[in-house]
Amino acid sequence: MRGLTKRLKRVKFEEGGEFISLELSGYINVSTIDVFQKAVQALLDKGVRNLAIDFYDVDYINSSGIGFLVSVSDALKKVGGNLALTRVHKSVGLSMHTLGLTTMIPFLRDAQAAMAHFRKLLAKKPAAGSAPAAPAAKPAAKPAGVQGHLVTGSPAARPGAAPAAAKRTGSRVVMLEKSSRALATMLGRQGKEGVKATALVVVPERNVFTDVLRLRLGKEITNFNIVPDCLEAYKNFNTIRPDLVLLEDSVPGSEDFLAKIKTEKDKSLISVVKVYSHEADPRQKIEFKIWENDYLVEPFEMKELFALIEAEILKSPRLRAQGAGLPQQLHFTLRSTDDYVKRALNLGKSVIFQVGLPENTAIALFAAFQEAVDNAQRHGNRHNPRKRIDVVFLIQPDNISVSVEDEGPGFDASKYVTMAKEQDAITRARKTRAEGKLGGLGIKLMLECTDKLEYVGKGNKLRFEKRIPPPSAVASAATA
Repeated sequence: MRGLTKRLKRVKFEEGGEFISLELSGYINVSTIDVFQKAVQALLDKGVRNLAIDFYDVDYINSSGIGFLVSVSDALKKVGGNLALTRVHKSVGLSMHTLGLTTMIPFLRDAQAAMAHFRKLLAKKPAAGSAPAAPAAKPAAKPAGVQGHLVTGSPAARPGAAPAAAKRTGSRVVMLEKSSRALATMLGRQGKEGVKATALVVVPERNVFTDVLRLRLGKEITNFNIVPDCLEAYKNFNTIRPDLVLLEDSVPGSEDFLAKIKTEKDKSLISVVKVYSHEADPRQKIEFKIWENDYLVEPFEMKELFALIEAEILKSPRLRAQGAGLPQQLHFTLRSTDDYVKRALNLGKSVIFQVGLPENTAIALFAAFQEAVDNAQRHGNRHNPRKRIDVVFLIQPDNISVSVEDEGPGFDASKYVTMAKEQDAITRARKTRAEGKLGGLGIKLMLECTDKLEYVGKGNKLRFEKRIPPPSAVASAATA
């Protein structure tokens, strides 16, 4: 994962006075918060009174970093100094704005604006030890100066647990058979309108197995494509445009192929069913595992495979948009290392920004997801690389829900959720700092960025959700 680098610039004015510009590059997260805090504290210890922090090349700041900015602003004001933030991207600035920073810290467009800001403040020459009046915050929906750069299948399982397809229960088969009948009814209706389901089957070779699949499913899946290797399947993916992928684990490169599908924006919500040989155990040796939507381990009954495939097709983004209404899931498990966390965040971002949310809403939801994963790595698993984080996205036509689970001992979540609801972010940050602690704003940020948030069980599993507005409402907001 990208770290955090810094560069200092001293800007002096001919008429007297100066300010320091701290240019940052990278992420301010669980791994780099100490670097950020020590760099700023060193400047304060040297007597710096006017400080501009340049966020142009900063891709993320967690709640601990935002809370630290509150304490820095307070410290500078006590000695007659000032803090300003410059070139803050929308993806970072909206989190700051959500927690109230734009009411106490000026957000400036660029270095020239910073020079003008500090020149004006220095011209007033406030008495030593007195704090100048805080600039009035702009009541805009986004911070001033912020540039607009900015489930059915396997349920949310514990880290390392298998998706539900490994269970052989009679009720599950009944559910799949009901889905099969629903699919037949839906496709029969859509067939009259010229809409047909498409399947991509990736197996080493065409044989009796594939012939049976084509014979059984061809009546409902009229576009049936059998491809012998993963390279060819990926090359022709956009041409085939499948509603479902059936993938045999024995095909070379199957894991990489699955990862590519699930990490690319235009493919990640396509359902994938994977078939494992009896020797393979998909639950073992998990480092970063993107789960297929469902799987079967040989030997299995063909009728179960048929029903499973038909149920998964109902979750196709294309068919859901036409009224099928079944949810789609993306499930992945990772070890608590910086590199795997970075991959998880990129994957989550891909999903959040393609489900139909307005831009600012998607940015806010992604901020909540970043905070949840950050907390799971830091507070839950305590940076233990052997412990895992389990993530599940569940996308429905009008709602997206996310669950993040760690392998930590949990905590009294209700206590902290109550405090987050009762205190504003600035007050909470100051109280936490007065207690000699860092952080305290994570739950507050996630509450503000989501429609519903809850901790499950012992507190090591977080679930939150956001409503997806109708496409017409999103289009209207974009043109407003």
